[in-house]
Amino acid sequence: MSIPEARLQTWAQQGAVDKAQANFESVKRSLLFHLWPDNASMDFYLDGSYLNGTNTRSDVPLDIVAQLDSTFMRDSSLLHVPDRRQLSRAYRAADYTWSDYYHDVLEALRSYTGEHLIHLSDRAILVKGFGRRLDIHITVALQYRRYVAFDEGESEGYMVGMTYYLPSKKRWAVRYPKLHHMRGNDKDSYSRTQGLFKPMVRVVKNARDYMVVASQFPKGVAPSHFIESLVFNWPDTLFTGSLSQTLTSGLDWTMHTLSAEGVTLLKRQDGLGHLFGDGPDQWPEADARRFVASLRHLFRSW
Repeated sequence: MSIPEARLQTWAQQGAVDKAQANFESVKRSLLFHLWPDNASMDFYLDGSYLNGTNTRSDVPLDIVAQLDSTFMRDSSLLHVPDRRQLSRAYRAADYTWSDYYHDVLEALRSYTGEHLIHLSDRAILVKGFGRRLDIHITVALQYRRYVAFDEGESEGYMVGMTYYLPSKKRWAVRYPKLHHMRGNDKDSYSRTQGLFKPMVRVVKNARDYMVVASQFPKGVAPSHFIESLVFNWPDTLFTGSLSQTLTSGLDWTMHTLSAEGVTLLKRQDGLGHLFGDGPDQWPEADARRFVASLRHLFRSW
């Protein structure tokens, strides 16, 4: 017996977003009202499941990016050597650094919520929720540019992401949340998947949570952002009929692709890197195989 379609329909529902949006606007106002250095330009935006419409509940922590745009880091590896030299000459080192900006964001948040609700983690500043306020994770980031073209004085082309420092790992993490969001919206369009992409992501995330609570699968092995990229890779033609049909087809396709050594064909949702691998921002292939096998077993043995 497989999981009933009614259960899958329940798992496919999006959690309410009103509280998250109100919390975001409140934090954004507090940051905008802070006294920033002259010529500093920033962008404050939602990240994670609330941005992408894949939240399964209304009380999951809220992810916000506080991004400094006037100071940026770059990747020029795709440029020809002369263009790289031009790029290096065009921009001087910034006076207002990530460390300076992090300190100012932290100061603004302390004024907003008080010291007692703020905790620092490796990836984000955590603001503890209470009452109608959700737990909030604020990533302090610089704009990141992946250059594809540069002609000094004429034009420059680059893909925009964000980067932030991880002190315990002594490295910079790079992500492209807006590109991820844009490509997810396109995948979810009726012309591509009949609007079934995001509901299916929520189904798979809820199934994972069900298995974790039932001690059928370990916590932390299948992070939500990897799940979303995995479902994104399913061919558009699989998103048809019932949720049960789509889930079965998607899981079968994934197992076949992994078994056929097609793992290198699967990309992150932003399209700029491989989903699987041994890198710090990749999903270990063994973990993905274990997760998909557990999902298939759950579906078939319900």
